[in-house]
Amino acid sequence: MDGEMDIMISTVDGPKYYFYDPKTKEFVLNEKWGFYVWKLNKPEKQILTIPDGDPYKGKVYLYDLKKTSSINLREIINYD
Repeated sequence: MDGEMDIMISTVDGPKYYFYDPKTKEFVLNEKWGFYVWKLNKPEKQILTIPDGDPYKGKVYLYDLKKTSSINLREIINYD
C-alpha cells in the first residue's frame, strides 16, 4: 500500500511476501507476514487476513498500517 510493486509467493509453508525497497532497488523478504490477505482497505491502510484453520471458527486478524511501515505490522483485532 506504499505504491511500490510487491510480490507474494504461495508455498507449502504458507505465503512469502517480498517488498520492494526503492533505496536498494531490491525485493526484501518479510518474514513477519505469514498469512494470506483476504481483504484490503486501501483508504484506511488496513489488511484483513483469511481465517486460520476452520473458516467459521478460525482467528482473523486486522492489521493497521497507518502508524507502522508495511514490514512491521500491528495487530488491532483478533476474532475467535
